[in-house]
Amino acid sequence: MSERQPHIDMLRSVAILFMVEVHTAATFRPQGISASDPLGILAASIGGLAAPLFICISGWGAKRAMSRRIDAQSGELLRWVAVRFVFLLIAQLLVNLIALNIFNWYTPGVLSLLALCALLALPLSRLKTNHLATLFVLLLLSPMVLASMWDIDGSWSAVINADGMIEWLSLLLVDGTYPLFPWLGFFVLGGIIHDMQSKAASILLIISGCFSLFALLFALNTGRAWALTSNSDAVLTFFPASSAFMITASFAVLAAVLLLARVKPQSFTTPLKQSFQRIGQISLTIYLLHFIPLRIIDEMGLEPSNTFLALAVVLGYTLLWWPLASIHHRYAEKMSIETLLRRLSASTRRPN
Repeated sequence: MSERQPHIDMLRSVAILFMVEVHTAATFRPQGISASDPLGILAASIGGLAAPLFICISGWGAKRAMSRRIDAQSGELLRWVAVRFVFLLIAQLLVNLIALNIFNWYTPGVLSLLALCALLALPLSRLKTNHLATLFVLLLLSPMVLASMWDIDGSWSAVINADGMIEWLSLLLVDGTYPLFPWLGFFVLGGIIHDMQSKAASILLIISGCFSLFALLFALNTGRAWALTSNSDAVLTFFPASSAFMITASFAVLAAVLLLARVKPQSFTTPLKQSFQRIGQISLTIYLLHFIPLRIIDEMGLEPSNTFLALAVVLGYTLLWWPLASIHHRYAEKMSIETLLRRLSASTRRPN
């Protein structure tokens, strides 16, 4: 634990639980709950923050890993990157096969996005913070450029289906669930957070907060919807990710990171907080496994009879991974996707 950053593990735990929550809510949802209902808005808000936070932390971790290997030979770094790229693509395939009720076996997702980010981690680590900031701004604005060049259909059918390699590459890069553009922006943000000082982070937080407030006022004044999963008339959209969504999500991620970064390290050493951090230490394992019960629920056709039951199931299943992570840590710590990835990465190092 001495080499880990407890506030990052804490945020990673929050991110993976948010992802479990939004997937569970989508699977076990009562009839009649719309996007404008309070529960619908809450679920959409959690889902809107889960992936950006998860990807941002991955960017932070990649920058930290690269900085710790600054003296490594280029061949070793390339092998390290290649292992992660292939590993994450295989993990994405496993997720798709488990959740065939949601995805196609070939559908690009958040893990294939992280695989591409792994390929870019090395060149991104060579950039200075001001160059990363410029790239980050360009990625935030890229949805407006993409919208003028592509007719992007944000419907679920459109973001998971591809007829041929060209359409699959389009899903991977531009118009899928988590395309490289603009979602790379959150990965870059993680690298910026790793490098920046508290003053620079505060300035970035204020700027993104002001833009987020402007977007909200714009929605109120024009009568447009503030946030919807997929609707071109909304200011914030997830499929495809709009610039307003990218900026607002970045503001929320920055606020969460800076808030926890101010907490004294000894505050994370209580048994309760340490047990919560263990969720983040096996986040990839949880991401893969949590789809299995959801697939079973979907195939059984189970539907909640009322909103209260749905809320209880969603919260219960989400929080179940907390004690499961503690049990795993105590009895099967070395049995995880993360352990396998670390061993494969370590095997790429040349002996001294």
